[in-house]
Amino acid sequence: MKKLLYFISLSTLILFTSCDQDEPEGKWSDNIKLSAYSAELSANADSVAFTTGGSWWWITHVSVNDSTYHPEEDLSEMHNYSISNGDVLVERRNTTTLFVKVGANVSGKTRTIKVSLEAGDYFDSVTVTQTAK
Repeated sequence: MKKLLYFISLSTLILFTSCDQDEPEGKWSDNIKLSAYSAELSANADSVAFTTGGSWWWITHVSVNDSTYHPEEDLSEMHNYSISNGDVLVERRNTTTLFVKVGANVSGKTRTIKVSLEAGDYFDSVTVTQTAK
């Protein structure tokens, strides 16, 4: 009887310990696999392309300085689309290319563009900084 209780206690401890070592719920490993997480553009009209190792991802929102823009439709099943706001254009050109194009920055302040991405329960982003004239 003592051996049985010991076995049950040890089995329960191993079960709870192994469950704690799993990844937390809602956290997937990197399935987007961005080529880079940031880029710096000149004050003139400029652009940059990021590539991905994964093909199942979508843009959740785009922030330009303190303003955030959310797409009006679900983009999770679309292969190519663009989001435009003023002189900032963000495109998912195909399943592995994210493209950001900006007009000249004559505001006198650095412009920061953050593009947030999702792939299931994995979230990532790229930040593009544009210097000012």
